[in-house]
Amino acid sequence: MSFSGYSFVIVSLLSIVLTQIYGRTNLDPRVDLLPAETLLVHNRVRAEVGVGPMVWDFKLAAFAQNYANVRSKDCALQHSTDEMYGENIAAGWLKSKESMSGPIAAKLWYGEKKFYNYQTNKCSGMCGHYTQMVANQSHRVGCGHVRCHADTYLWVVCNYAPRPMGDENTRPY
Repeated sequence: MSFSGYSFVIVSLLSIVLTQIYGRTNLDPRVDLLPAETLLVHNRVRAEVGVGPMVWDFKLAAFAQNYANVRSKDCALQHSTDEMYGENIAAGWLKSKESMSGPIAAKLWYGEKKFYNYQTNKCSGMCGHYTQMVANQSHRVGCGHVRCHADTYLWVVCNYAPRPMGDENTRPY
């Protein structure tokens, strides 16, 4: 093997090692959303407070994917202006550990639970994503996603139906 052949092997091995340490381990966008796992996280969160499970809705998923495609131009964390459905959005970098995905987005929204006080029905911080997940008026969920910034950033949106209705006095469950 020539010197250039050895160089290629060394550079290739170094690239593999560095990608495993610092880079994204999975570059397949088909596994970014993980619908079954995303639904499972939602249903575990709902069960924790005694709310029945949701089902995956392909129509909602298509609606969410259409909006994700719109956001692909800028990946701004901006909600849609269509108020037909409830909506949660999240985004994050793709990296080797705890990369953004559908289930990770749902876990982030669940993390807002600590800011929600059921007795007062008030939030001490951001908790609207959490209350949307556990809203007993919603029974269906569908999500979409898009990769941005040279395939390094994942933008996730989930839509919920029926959209929870009420005012500041209406508890989610």
